[in-house]
Amino acid sequence: MEVDVQELIDSNEKTIFNFAENCNSSQGYILLTESQCVHELEKFQLIIEQKDKEIAYLKQQDNDLRQQINDLREINILLKKK
Repeated sequence: MEVDVQELIDSNEKTIFNFAENCNSSQGYILLTESQCVHELEKFQLIIEQKDKEIAYLKQQDNDLRQQINDLREINILLKKK
């Protein structure tokens, strides 16, 4: 899903985001400017892209290994018939 940051916030560069998270009953705050937020979003998009590639690669490896197992089973059956 792609969302334009401008749709989410005021275009004022000095806009500050407050992200609060509960941590052992105390609140922590992360303050980011719009450009910092855009930078962080870009970083996370790159991380997600890389993880997606890694998942696709691992799925392909899984399929290849399953095929090899099936091939070995067939070879084993043929050898037992001899």
